[in-house]
Formats: sequence, C-alpha cells, structure tokens
Amino acid sequence: MKSNFAQVALFGKYQTLAPGAAGTTSRNALLDIAQFLHTLGCEVVIEAETAGNMSITGYAVMDVPGIGNHCDLGLVVGGDGTMLGIGRQLAPYNVPLIGINQGRLGFITDIRFNSFAAALAPMLRGEYEEDPPRYCMAIASW
Repeated sequence: MKSNFAQVALFGKYQTLAPGAAGTTSRNALLDIAQFLHTLGCEVVIEAETAGNMSITGYAVMDVPGIGNHCDLGLVVGGDGTMLGIGRQLAPYNVPLIGINQGRLGFITDIRFNSFAAALAPMLRGEYEEDPPRYCMAIASW
C-alpha cells in the first residue's frame, strides 16, 4: 500500500522526556508510528521540539513553519491539549492533522494508539472524510 501523503510530520507533547516508563512509552510510540509511516513510503519529519525533547534522531527535523510549508499531513501524538496547540500553530498553513491519543479519553485525538495502524492505513490511502476548519467569533456583552 502506498500513501497519498508524501511527507508526514510527527508531533509529540512539548514537555521534556519524563524519566521512567511514561517517557520511554511516549518516545517509543513516536518511533513506532514513524516506522509505520516509513514502511508506507512516507518521508517522515519530526517536529523540532519533539525531536529534541524525545531525543529522536535519524529522521528529518523541521520547525512548525517548515512543516507548514513542506508537509502534506501532520500526526499529533498526545491528547486533546497537544492537538489544540499544534492546530493553532499550523492553522495558517492549512496542513491537515490527525490525532492519535495516548491518554485515556480523547475527543479530538480519537484514534487510540493501540489501533493506530488499522485506523491510519485507510486514511493514508485517501479513505477519509475531511472536516474543514470552521471559524467563529464569540461576542460577549457585559
């Protein structure tokens, strides 16, 4: 199977690698997803802070503007807060995002990590329905 997305960026939580099992699990999750993408023929890019915080090497590294200008897709690994933060930064570039949840409950990051391959494979082939961004303005009167 070949991916419809040539260059895919990976984003993780913006905290430093936590000592012990939690930090190792987050790093390994990113590496597992990167390897999966590589087997589908995608060029994998790791967001610069994620690469630095997780000590990930062996992949191209870009900052958010670079990803916005060069990548076809972003995969956010973490929770809803991580997804919202990345979404805010990438909004001007119109790069589509997919969220992979590493926590217990995800409303925006609704793909569970333990089933990421099964969920991502059809999406990367082009089997997805896009949910375009909607902008709204709240007006408050006091």
